[in-house]
Amino acid sequence: LDRPYHIYIPGVGGTGIITINALLCYAALIDGKFVLSYDQTGAAQKWGPVLSSLVVAPNRDSLTTNKVGAAHADLYLASDVLAGAQPVNLDRCDPAFTAAIINTTLLPTGEMIRDVKNSYPTDTLIDKIDRYTNRSIHVEARRFAEGLFGDYMATNMFVLGVACQSGLLPMNSSSIEAAIELNRIQVKQNL
Repeated sequence: LDRPYHIYIPGVGGTGIITINALLCYAALIDGKFVLSYDQTGAAQKWGPVLSSLVVAPNRDSLTTNKVGAAHADLYLASDVLAGAQPVNLDRCDPAFTAAIINTTLLPTGEMIRDVKNSYPTDTLIDKIDRYTNRSIHVEARRFAEGLFGDYMATNMFVLGVACQSGLLPMNSSSIEAAIELNRIQVKQNL
């Protein structure tokens, strides 16, 4: 790592977005890197929009902000496709270099539960994210998490694993594993 690396994570409250960001922070620190982080939760503790920004750098002097700015995301972890397709989040991407991991399994919104005829065209949302990024990996993370672990709460950890195995994270996998062990929550499942 020779410059700051910017990770932006749009998602839904109550699904572990902030935990994923904290794990990445600890992993970077374990690697000897410097980090600044910002979590935007507002009133959205459960099912509302949540955003996490993480800037990882090789030295303290290269860190200037804790928030991923417009067109600065190196990695866009769209753990929720609906949140990921929002213009306020997509403006963090740059089609010249941003890589994305997109969870393509739609998490039902409150409106979708109240009105079963209300739906969002997942393919359109994915295409929208693709237009704002240089390359993307599509994965039905929620479906896999529920199938493998019987729990949708493993979705974001699954997305993190895809990013790690794709070589898109600026920290060692052993440091991510150490951060998971430090967290002491669902360690066996998360490893």
